[in-house]
Amino acid sequence: RDRIMQHWHLYKSANQQFELIKLEEKLSRKCVKHERLIEEMTFKSLEDRISRQFYHGKKMIALQLQDFTMHLEQLMYAMQQNALTYEQTEDLLLSEISSQYSSCFQVDFVSEIAGARVIKLYFSQTKKELLKNELNIVEQLNNYFGEVFHLTAIEESNKLFVHSVLQFESRMRFEVAYDVFNKSKVSGTVSGDAHSIFTIREGLVGILLSDGMGHSYKARAESEQLINWMRSFLHYQIQPETAMHTMHYMLSLKSTLDMYATFDMGLIDLQKGRLYSWKAGGMSTYIVRGDSIFKVDSYSPPIGAMPHFSVEMNEHDLKSHDMIFIVSD
Repeated sequence: RDRIMQHWHLYKSANQQFELIKLEEKLSRKCVKHERLIEEMTFKSLEDRISRQFYHGKKMIALQLQDFTMHLEQLMYAMQQNALTYEQTEDLLLSEISSQYSSCFQVDFVSEIAGARVIKLYFSQTKKELLKNELNIVEQLNNYFGEVFHLTAIEESNKLFVHSVLQFESRMRFEVAYDVFNKSKVSGTVSGDAHSIFTIREGLVGILLSDGMGHSYKARAESEQLINWMRSFLHYQIQPETAMHTMHYMLSLKSTLDMYATFDMGLIDLQKGRLYSWKAGGMSTYIVRGDSIFKVDSYSPPIGAMPHFSVEMNEHDLKSHDMIFIVSD
């Protein structure tokens, strides 16, 4: 009888109904109160199953919180590393310029926005002397910032001592134009997709596309919620990987709801001509360049779909007149 009971628990956990019926028939021939015995075994099986699920749930939550804490620590470290003030940046540039032109004694940043920088350099020389080195100074600024600079103003002053002020401005190398096509899969229903195209800062364009499960208002609301969360994270300068992990935990910890959505994120740097792409379960992104097509794939799961989540950044150089297609199904 004990051996039959062991086999019963195995077949019960594997949900093999045909084998269960055969074993219960054997028990009925070996045990007078077999109905009571089967009832007790069923209760014990359910109790064990609930206990395993409870333990698994606690373990998953602990792992998710541990992973989230690690990403927050990385975020704080990155913020500390990037905490340079205007004065520190000006001092670094002054050291760079004065290493080649000892007459440069001051650097002022009128604007430090990438692609729209305005910088004033002060030299203890006359305009005539400095204009001979204009191209060399421009090249030095180009290499230092990785941007395209040009001279926009030059002033000469004889107050206290003769000195000249050169003003340089940078400009974006590329421009972007876009169009959006959106259509419901089934006529008369609501698309579960949501998108957003916006400027994060001068020269950096953000593209977000989310596809919630289904074709209902609920799916559309879920997609829009992810879009809004990501825009908020980017506003507070949170890294995209950390932001997507956070959104995954916010969905997966809602244990009473089965919620998940694909998510595509792209950042286009108009100064460097580069596409940064993060994909969570999304379809391939295509870069069309003349007769050539480049495909950007990812094997990360949709946000909220799996207990464990990971996402990686793909980086691709862009050229003038490239076309980027970010799509969902």
